[in-house]
Amino acid sequence: MTPREAPLHAIQSATYLGYAASLPSWPARFADRRPRTNVRLRPLVAAVVLAALVGVLAGCSAESLEQRRAREAAQEHVRGLPRAGEYDPGDTHCTDSATLGWFVEQETAVFVCAVRRRGDGCDWFRVSLGNVGVTVALEARNAGCVLPV
Repeated sequence: MTPREAPLHAIQSATYLGYAASLPSWPARFADRRPRTNVRLRPLVAAVVLAALVGVLAGCSAESLEQRRAREAAQEHVRGLPRAGEYDPGDTHCTDSATLGWFVEQETAVFVCAVRRRGDGCDWFRVSLGNVGVTVALEARNAGCVLPV
């Protein structure tokens, strides 16, 4: 600091120190303030989060093309059986396609499909998807309607 700046600096420092001493302590100064939130932004953020969640859930429950092909093959097989009246082909569910992690689907060739019996319970059918065609065989009778993972 040069000798010319010293008096100016002393005046500025005294003025600032006097002003600072007159202020209340830091927490008391901000105690009456409400938190700053942009009220207009909250519905937009909520909508974006909800849309992302719906997209993830829809993707998790979607039927893959291979799974659909296996389900349709099991339904067609059951309709062609001599005892077709015992089954409700509309209530057919198949195991999911194999996945690596959550989002990467692997090619799946064998599915287990549960077809509901009109009386009670479900029969399991093994559906093998091949390049030449599809084979469907009875895996287990009255095996339950909850499929393995």
